[in-house]
Amino acid sequence: MAVKLTQQIPDNLTDEVCLCQIKMRSVPTWTAQKFERFAKFKQLARRKRYILYTADVGDHQLYGGSNSCRLDVPTNQKGALKRFGGNRIRLVCEVESQIGTVPLQ
Repeated sequence: MAVKLTQQIPDNLTDEVCLCQIKMRSVPTWTAQKFERFAKFKQLARRKRYILYTADVGDHQLYGGSNSCRLDVPTNQKGALKRFGGNRIRLVCEVESQIGTVPLQ
């Protein structure tokens, strides 16, 4: 079950992940610097207990990399987000294929 744009809640959280996204966006092309920042993002995401997985960006409607939103996952959700059914999560898209999710407290 794909996430519709109308289901997305703007991500207004200002935390380490947000700062990491800003740093990623500040480098427009995939230089050594951007690869280094992406590696730091993945380290941070793991430390913050995000679950990293690969997805078709069309499934989540987060395009362009370094985008994020919050989402109330339906209880009948299928696919990679099924385990979060009934919870609000944060979706973070990096490189248009790495998606990180974490339940919000």
